Amino acid sequence: MGYLQAIFVTGCSGASRSVKGGATWSAPIPVESNSLSSDDSSLGTSDGHSWSTQQTLGTGALDDRLMDVSCATRRFCVAVNLNGLTLTFDGQRWSTVPGTGPRGMISLSCSSTSFCLAVADSGAYATFDGRRWSALSAIPGFGAVFAYSVSCSSTTRCTAIGLSGMAANWQQGRWSEPVRVFPGGYSATVAVSCASSDIRMALSSKGDAAIY
Repeated sequence: MGYLQAIFVTGCSGASRSVKGGATWSAPIPVESNSLSSDDSSLGTSDGHSWSTQQTLGTGALDDRLMDVSCATRRFCVAVNLNGLTLTFDGQRWSTVPGTGPRGMISLSCSSTSFCLAVADSGAYATFDGRRWSALSAIPGFGAVFAYSVSCSSTTRCTAIGLSGMAANWQQGRWSEPVRVFPGGYSATVAVSCASSDIRMALSSKGDAAIY
């Protein structure tokens, strides 16, 4: 297949995903189910024209379903599930990382082939060097926030946000004090994306957006 242009993880078959093509988004492209059941986790890769899927060896249990994926280059992607399973993509195929990673990982961001940072629903985080994970460590002041999304603009700068609307910045191994980005109680979902070390965008399911 050609170089990786887009990627997704899903716990449902027959889904559609939009594929980025140049400066605009194309119409959603149906992903062939390949007889996957609705409880299977699968991985999909696209060369910009078509999708191919690969079924994982998951049991279909909630904790065994893939949660997130991030690509640092065309030949380096990482996918994780809540049970600590880690899969890596080398531009041609997916493979399982030996051993078990931290459990509860719900979002990750890879800014290089030797650096990914993931957050867990417990409010903790871990880093991945391309071969192995560090142990989970608590994000100071973030324990009850339910970390939900993380984005890294480099190997030294990341931002995490929780469902409570609290966010914290990670810089050279140290976390800032969490601050409330979205007031008014918990959101159904939140997301953060870091375009650079000084530009961050956060969204909530309540229709709010914030720029840092």
